[in-house]
Amino acid sequence: MTTPIERPWTDTKKSPKDRIALLMAEMTLEEKMGQLGSIWYEFALFAPASEDKEESLVDNVPIFEKVAQPLTWEVATKNGLGQFTRPFGTKPIAAADGARKIIEWQKRLVKETRLGIPAIVHEECLTGFTTLGATSFPTPLGLAATFDEKVIEKVSAAMGRD
Repeated sequence: MTTPIERPWTDTKKSPKDRIALLMAEMTLEEKMGQLGSIWYEFALFAPASEDKEESLVDNVPIFEKVAQPLTWEVATKNGLGQFTRPFGTKPIAAADGARKIIEWQKRLVKETRLGIPAIVHEECLTGFTTLGATSFPTPLGLAATFDEKVIEKVSAAMGRD
């Protein structure tokens, strides 16, 4: 675990410009590079490569599980982390359960990394929030083909609620 330092850039009384300057001055090159990185958590951490290379993909096993190498949280977050990739859409998870998982990861990042920077959460949402129990809508091209702005507004609002 990295020992947290005093974090003056988290002082919301300071201007955003001053907070950025303080943070950038404190960051090492490795920590700046860490913020450019991401991890597809469900595949990279503790995900062993499949022994059976002939196994069919028809059984819904994503190709990533066949090639992923084990990686510990400590290695993945050693210099901070910029993004969690697809925490909801990778494997079936209800929105509330996924949110709890992300909160846990964020708290851990803030507590265990030197700078305490939480990660951005990336998820696909072109046709709605991609998580178990959420609604999937037509693509934007399909919605545009309705020529009905009110329907598109309703669909967009429903995506936002999900």
